[in-house]
Amino acid sequence: MTSKHTGESVFAAMAAELLAKSIDNEILKNCISRDNYEQWRKQYTWDALTNQRYGESFCYYFKIKDHRIFYETNWLVCDNVIRREWLATS
Repeated sequence: MTSKHTGESVFAAMAAELLAKSIDNEILKNCISRDNYEQWRKQYTWDALTNQRYGESFCYYFKIKDHRIFYETNWLVCDNVIRREWLATS
């Protein structure tokens, strides 16, 4: 096998992994219950004391990847995205 084929297979594996992760996030959207969200918000007080951003803490707690909220520094903007896109609608 040449190095070109090896590079292509590595790229294909990375692309498949990224696609799988994005599909997982789509499945998770709108599935976090209000109770779980409120429980996380209570815990966030501690996370804030350890310098974690609001969205960063949310992503770690619920094991999701959403770069929009992970890197957001304005907690109000972040919380609006979380409520709109991640909390269960019913």
